[in-house]
Amino acid sequence: MTNRKERTKGFFKTTILSFQHMFAMLGATVLVPMLVGLDVSITLITAGIGTIIFYFMTKKKVPVFLGSSFAYLPAMMAIMSGSGPIGSTLWQQKMGALVVAIFFTGLVYLVFAG
Repeated sequence: MTNRKERTKGFFKTTILSFQHMFAMLGATVLVPMLVGLDVSITLITAGIGTIIFYFMTKKKVPVFLGSSFAYLPAMMAIMSGSGPIGSTLWQQKMGALVVAIFFTGLVYLVFAG
């Protein structure tokens, strides 16, 4: 059985690491959609849903956050460049192309992961 001092030390370390994780996660999950012209709130909700699904699929053994990645940023910015204001016809067309591109990269990921 652990004593109170060890529990307090573990709580302090866990709290510091959780804040570090939150700031790293929030930076990527908010900054990436802002740079590309996507809706931040949609990004946050889909990242949260994806994380919950992943957490339960791994039987609660892998507590990790699934969110935005800077790896896709150059391609996303190239596709969305010159798309105009959010919701315009050109923006919607380019967003459709972006969704298709992300879908196929996900399929490629599944092929290599399997």
